[in-house]
Amino acid sequence: MENALNNSVESLAAKRRALEFELREQLPSYQEHTNLISKNLGEDPLRKGGLNQTNRILVALGIVLNGSSESAIEFAVTRAVNHGATEEMIMDVLDVAILTGGGHVISNVRFAYEALKFRVVRPETTERFISKAEQVYKEKKSNLSKSLS
Repeated sequence: MENALNNSVESLAAKRRALEFELREQLPSYQEHTNLISKNLGEDPLRKGGLNQTNRILVALGIVLNGSSESAIEFAVTRAVNHGATEEMIMDVLDVAILTGGGHVISNVRFAYEALKFRVVRPETTERFISKAEQVYKEKKSNLSKSLS
């Protein structure tokens, strides 16, 4: 079971990363929207006394757990880890999500936990994901060029 979840996390992360490259190139609106999200979740020097970037991302993770796709959950966990959230901080978010979201959140929390283990235990995988995503993107681009010719 753990291996299947691990493969699911790895597969989703690679696909999401590959699509990220492709969509940023193909759709200006996609890039504008993702930049806006990054800006809104980022540090805002004009906001005094509010949550820092890591805590804002943890809040977003809690929201995502209440009804989003596995891809969104994997992205939120990855983003939290990349911005300095500790395993304990993310586990607190998972706990609160269960307490406030009820039974329907359980499967999302299970997947988030697997994504967390994958990120925290094996942080070197990030470079491998980027490399694999770039490879998938190049293959898709090559196949598209072949089909158009």
